[in-house]
Amino acid sequence: MTTIDPEADKDQFATQFRSTQAFVEVQRLITLDDLWTAQLQAISQLPPDVRMKQYHPLSQLVEEMSTGLSAIRHYAHGIGLTLASSSVSDHDFDEALRSLGRSAATSITRAPEQLIETLRSGLEGVSPKDAAIYACNYVYWNADNEAGFLRAKLDQIERGEAPTGDLSHTFRCAVTLLGVAAGVGLAIVTGGSVVVIALGVAVPVITAVGEFCDHCLKVVAQLRSAPPLPTPVLPPTTQPAQAFAPHIPGPPIVDGIDEEQPGRVRIGGLWISL
Repeated sequence: MTTIDPEADKDQFATQFRSTQAFVEVQRLITLDDLWTAQLQAISQLPPDVRMKQYHPLSQLVEEMSTGLSAIRHYAHGIGLTLASSSVSDHDFDEALRSLGRSAATSITRAPEQLIETLRSGLEGVSPKDAAIYACNYVYWNADNEAGFLRAKLDQIERGEAPTGDLSHTFRCAVTLLGVAAGVGLAIVTGGSVVVIALGVAVPVITAVGEFCDHCLKVVAQLRSAPPLPTPVLPPTTQPAQAFAPHIPGPPIVDGIDEEQPGRVRIGGLWISL
């Protein structure tokens, strides 16, 4: 009779859920970056006075991207620490990547095994797992700078100028590899078997491997130059994988009550009606 450990099962689900959140957030940011780039290319053809009118709709897009950058910085920290822990070996990472490749084999035009081998040989002595750790480090230390670059470009648009789109090339490469790492994390916690999440994760992960091989192998040295991740002080009962649990804010703090209009309060400097 098989004995089921409820605690272990709960921890595995929690880790899988966090990996899914990280994977989805990376895909979302990449999609928003593609939209941002396309929009900036489009408005570059407009007269400056017309271009300035695009400031407000584009500011909403920048706000969404900034939120995404903050989120993936958080996930990069946790995933990087998890990969660097002794619980995840190079063999585990490679086997999970191959498992994802097998799942995606019938759904993409490029041969996954060939892509994975191109990645391994292109890294020139750096293991895929170590490259993913470097990518996590780079995202963690540079996400805030990227958000600043976005806001600076938005200011240019407000002045009628025409900045170029895109996150910086090295950062985009790091985010791409972070997405691969999140997908691999899902395969590892399911024992390398991607039955339930096969196509939803496997195809984007292997596609990202191809994108990284095509455009990013030359930036590995830059990724490697990022400082190591700071190690959080965790309570004794906290598992390393829990380090990248999403931040859940506490209840809103009411900092003012309108005495003349009952039911109207100020939260974070903004007046709202309850």
